[in-house]
Amino acid sequence: MKILFTGEYSKSPNDPAPLFVSRVLYEGINKSDNETLYLAYFQDGKRYNRWQKIFGFEVIDYKKNIFRCGIIPYLFQVIKYNPDVINLINIQLFYSVLFLLKPFLNFKIVYTMHGITLYEQKHFYKMNEFQKRRLFLAEYLIMKFSYKILSLSELNARYVRRYYKLKDSKTEVVPNGISIINISKEYSDDSKPSLNCYFIGNPERPEKGYPFLQEILFEEKIRMNISLFGADYSKEINHDGRVNIKIYEHIDNESLRNKIPDFDLFITASAYEPFSLALLESMSAGILFLASDRVGLTERFNDKLKNLVFRFNNKASFLSKLKSLDNLSLVEKREMSDHIKEFASGYSIKYVSDIYLKSYKRLLKENS
Repeated sequence: MKILFTGEYSKSPNDPAPLFVSRVLYEGINKSDNETLYLAYFQDGKRYNRWQKIFGFEVIDYKKNIFRCGIIPYLFQVIKYNPDVINLINIQLFYSVLFLLKPFLNFKIVYTMHGITLYEQKHFYKMNEFQKRRLFLAEYLIMKFSYKILSLSELNARYVRRYYKLKDSKTEVVPNGISIINISKEYSDDSKPSLNCYFIGNPERPEKGYPFLQEILFEEKIRMNISLFGADYSKEINHDGRVNIKIYEHIDNESLRNKIPDFDLFITASAYEPFSLALLESMSAGILFLASDRVGLTERFNDKLKNLVFRFNNKASFLSKLKSLDNLSLVEKREMSDHIKEFASGYSIKYVSDIYLKSYKRLLKENS
């Protein structure tokens, strides 16, 4: 089987989850017995000139078959490679050339959907009109011409079927995965988890749920220390001598992972989170957590882990779950930590790569 990954490519320590996952997923599939190729485009107009966008060619990693191309070399590489499956990584207009080639080459296109621009724009944030129309057009074309949409949660699959009027058979739910993280939390005393928490996400982005968290902490008589990572600024908030919130600017992913064992509790209060790699990584270290039921990963939880999930935007549900955590004995905390770690260990890149390969093989058999 010949597999082509295409979209953005980066190895920056500050890569967003879609780019990080696509890179490590490709590396996992690259180790299989299948032929693999990764083609990126000279997308960034601030870094690349017009000549590069049309004729450019750059070797990113020759051994792993990763290249960056202008549109003409890109076309040449796709035709020469003649893939069986093309996996689109993120929303890009340059995929249009693939849709034009589709009737002439016998490949099937799948799209790993990390979010739905149409849904996010309607409910959470706005962008300028030109950028919005450009992304809407790109997303529409992807939804129309992809053979299969790979969603990270059933909730997100329902959203995309509703917004783009897709048949159920066009969507498939797949997980994200993580690389092995040699970091582990050891609970060593009976302190309350709520005294030492962390939260990841820009507080200015409404879908991350920070306003809900701040409101409930200020209103209720809770003692809590929170470190918030991912803001565009640094700030410290102390409320009534009970709540202390330290807001930090963006730090690189590796530095953030190394800080995980310093905390006793991870909180994600998102209104919209198709999967949450941050939650999975905290779980891999055995950190206790509280997660909104709008977080896609929670769909996969067993009954024991669902005890750590609260109803989105529901103060009573959040407070009840927090109280239950604070009342755990040291033995119970350690048992729960081990259970959390065991769950996360099942989402290795090898496991997720195998799921993708099985999905590719199934779709190649369909209508063949």
